[in-house]
Amino acid sequence: MVYFKKPDTDSRDRRENNLTVLHAASLAVAKKMECVDDAGLPAKADLRERKPSTAPAP
Repeated sequence: MVYFKKPDTDSRDRRENNLTVLHAASLAVAKKMECVDDAGLPAKADLRERKPSTAPAP
């Protein structure tokens, strides 16, 4: 009998890989649609952790 390890869905590497793919796809769509300034997306994904905003939502 073969058992497979359940994938670690909270792994940092997996999240970073998913975010990198999402950024690349978003940037490609923005370029294809000829968005001004690539819709504000940077050329490379910035995956640094950020502190949550304490400002109230509008």
